[in-house]
Amino acid sequence: MAAGLLVDLFERGWSDPTKIHTQSADSAILINGAKENLAKSLKISTSEMEIVSGLNLGFHLAISGLLNSNSILIHSAIDRKDIFAIARSHQNGGGRVQVLESDISGKIDYSIIEQTAENVIVWQSTNRETGIKQFSNETISKPNLSSAKIFADMTSASNPAELPENWSTALWDATSWGGPKGIAILAIREKTNWVNPLPHIDAARVSNDYSIPLFLASVVALENSEKESESNLVNAQRLNQKIRNFVTANIADADIAGNLNNCDPRKLSISFLYVQAEELLRELEKSGYLVDSGSACSAADLAPSHVLAAMGVLTHGNIRLTLRPEISEPVIDEFLALLKGEITEARAK
Repeated sequence: MAAGLLVDLFERGWSDPTKIHTQSADSAILINGAKENLAKSLKISTSEMEIVSGLNLGFHLAISGLLNSNSILIHSAIDRKDIFAIARSHQNGGGRVQVLESDISGKIDYSIIEQTAENVIVWQSTNRETGIKQFSNETISKPNLSSAKIFADMTSASNPAELPENWSTALWDATSWGGPKGIAILAIREKTNWVNPLPHIDAARVSNDYSIPLFLASVVALENSEKESESNLVNAQRLNQKIRNFVTANIADADIAGNLNNCDPRKLSISFLYVQAEELLRELEKSGYLVDSGSACSAADLAPSHVLAAMGVLTHGNIRLTLRPEISEPVIDEFLALLKGEITEARAK
């Protein structure tokens, strides 16, 4: 529905909302209404929300704005590569960095962090590759972290409104709920000690240089996702469990990342020993099935997943599946039969 409305949104939302013309005023009304709806869905206030044109910029603003030269930036070994890059930059500037290890289930132990007001902690709601969730009430909302600044990475969150109680900044990716690329939502909590890390000449927290039509389409996509989310998740959980059961029973030497009980059921990462991922992907594509492989941050070169390596699970022959609402059980049955056949053939070579 959001994609179908894009032409209309481009016609209605092209005007600069800061101008005084009638079309600009109409555009401003559209944007303000969309921001109010978005803030309600994410359970934040409109005064805390900023729209940015991409995730790289969003990560930089959200994290670097919390840092100073005395800060200890704490993140996990299964965070996105964007965060590793920010950590390197902070370290190169003389700042301190601590990397928290993951256990084989994908869980991060935040209790080992020593309390200090200088801590800036990256908390990942849901892992983009594996779907593994870090539950805020079990991890980040702890007394020993009460004085820290918390960046909540909500870019792959299964529940976009499930922020930790003590968050300082947060970032969402519109594609996580079916919106278009090129829109990220940054939240800066009221009274948070955040400073714009970019050169700036006015009081605006961030530049408003984003596509208005894409932003409006993102809000429509979230509204549609909310209406259908429960039934879609139930269906995804059933299909996810079916895939896990089939692989466990029928394909030897396979690793499935995470446990379905603590994962977003729409995501699944499976690795197969003695199989080349690139060859497997090509064979699956010939039959009409498009799957991903390698790190979700650098899938273009099929680089081994740093997430799986950090968890200590198999990285060889990895495929990543996204269970979209339109995928049916017969399609999954056909895919699994093909997958088993391709792996058997590949291992026989």
